[in-house]
Amino acid sequence: MTAGPPSPAPAGGPSFVVGPGDAAFVVAPGDAAFVVAPGDPDSPDVADLLRRSEEYAHSLYPAQSVHMLPVDELRGPRVRFLVARDAADGGLLGCGAVARVDDTYAEVKRMFVAPGARRRGIGLAILAALEEWARAAGVPLVRLETGTSQPEAVGLYRRLGYVERGRFGDYPDDPLSIFMEKALDGPPTGQRQEQGTGMDTTRQPVLVVVDGYSSGARLPGVLRERGWQCVHVLSSPDLSPYFLRTFNADDYLDLVTFTGDVAATVAELARHRPAAVLPGSESGVIVADLLADALGLPGNSPESSLARRDKYEMHNRLKAAGLRSMDHYLAHDLDGLVGWADAGAWPVVLKPTSSSGTDAVVFCADVDELTVAFHRLHGATNQMGGRNDAVLAQRFLTGQEYFINGVSGNGRHVVTEIWRTEKIRVPGGGWLYDRSVLCDPTQPEMKEIVEYVHGVLDALGTRYGAHHTELMVAPDGTPTLVESASRLSGGLHREAAAYAVGASMLDLVTNVVVEGPTFVERYADAQPGHAYPLWQVQFISAQEGVVTESRYRELLATLRSRTWVQRAPKPGDRVSRTTDLFSSPGIVFMTHPDVDVLAADHALIREWERDNRFFTIAP
Repeated sequence: MTAGPPSPAPAGGPSFVVGPGDAAFVVAPGDAAFVVAPGDPDSPDVADLLRRSEEYAHSLYPAQSVHMLPVDELRGPRVRFLVARDAADGGLLGCGAVARVDDTYAEVKRMFVAPGARRRGIGLAILAALEEWARAAGVPLVRLETGTSQPEAVGLYRRLGYVERGRFGDYPDDPLSIFMEKALDGPPTGQRQEQGTGMDTTRQPVLVVVDGYSSGARLPGVLRERGWQCVHVLSSPDLSPYFLRTFNADDYLDLVTFTGDVAATVAELARHRPAAVLPGSESGVIVADLLADALGLPGNSPESSLARRDKYEMHNRLKAAGLRSMDHYLAHDLDGLVGWADAGAWPVVLKPTSSSGTDAVVFCADVDELTVAFHRLHGATNQMGGRNDAVLAQRFLTGQEYFINGVSGNGRHVVTEIWRTEKIRVPGGGWLYDRSVLCDPTQPEMKEIVEYVHGVLDALGTRYGAHHTELMVAPDGTPTLVESASRLSGGLHREAAAYAVGASMLDLVTNVVVEGPTFVERYADAQPGHAYPLWQVQFISAQEGVVTESRYRELLATLRSRTWVQRAPKPGDRVSRTTDLFSSPGIVFMTHPDVDVLAADHALIREWERDNRFFTIAP
């Protein structure tokens, strides 16, 4: 195998200037700037990178399936060999070459980006410069050979205009090889519109995704399976790295930054003729509402956006609608907060008014804990990148917590997943999800929850797209809202949900986009029951530092349950002591017809964690 994956571009997208000259300077956010220029294969650091690329290829394929251009040929007159270096310190980040075979085509070879430098758009920039060199040399076509063990690379090459073809040149007939080519008569890689026209060249329908992070990062891939493309809108440059690390700019046809001017953003999007708009994560909800309304597309009204985003306004809406809601208080100062807390029952819960997950959710048993928590939250920046100018206080609800997922269209709602959660408290911190057990919303015992959630969605003005609701059911069976969001749930696993439910939230919201809002009515009228039990287990770490060895696969292979790992730390990753949802090192989904087997496997996972057996931390 010869062509590895170009690294994904950074959030906001790299802008780079390519031409037949000697260098291409790539501008990326912050300290991520790098330079692409001709490289010397004899340079010690370049030679080391080439050696590492060979080791990587041999780790994926047998020797007879590794087809790399020899290093001495990189110096040839018909080969363009480029390297990328950090603009600040000159550190080597990646390399690539293109060899002019004859007047009919050139071949991309030796594409490799150092593991620690990926997700910065480096490979994309190198490939763009190589294509431009071939184009300037008058070569009409570029080809490459990659392999079956690199599906991410194959998918990315397809998105950049490469199509699969038969074996070429002197390559053997190898079932592990994939051959691709691209005509150079279109716009260069990295340019998504025709120069001088400002018009999109695609005929595929387009979904606008606002803040495609967390579960929303998977929307482009699922939509692509249905023949759609996606354009990304960045709502704010100040989001948490927790979300940005899931973002892959190469999944999108275009990247647009929202600067607060709705008309200007709509004008920029209009050239793509978007057919739908969705928020990819909590931070994108309000901007998605504004854009869908301005574009005349299905969506949720901007007039009620704040009620779906701000937890204080959310409960005020429920009170106005006569629905059960929490006793709450919006605290701008400590004295007022203490007065409200002392007037009722303890404990109380403090949280940001606009955030997600268990971000800074603190349970306070007395005034001392309340004081510490208020000073920690007030004025701080939350996971959504916003400043906590006020802190929301709520009376602690007793009972069983559930979170509920579903989709809406034209104001018709369907609940597809009800998860019963179990939490454990972290000393000096908040509560962590221990495990969540999937319940079937079509069963009679779930009827009151489903009807209450429908009422909440109506009160908040949720009419279109995915929704994720969290509530508490009291011992007498009455549900009370904790919060509701008009976006996909975080931590989704498409394959696990499809196995147990029949369809994942990603697929269902895609159906709403592709088939239109009336899909929800058709689905609700024939909603199937669940096929299998499903548990979601959060990994918990008592250690922090850099992982040198990971043993998750070793344990999961011994479990009797069928498992799907959402994520788990690997060597080189940094893990923190788990204090909330965002610092959990990973998630595993488990299914088995016998719930006793699931319980035993869950207990074994916790035993390994207590013994610090999952991974080793560097001393």
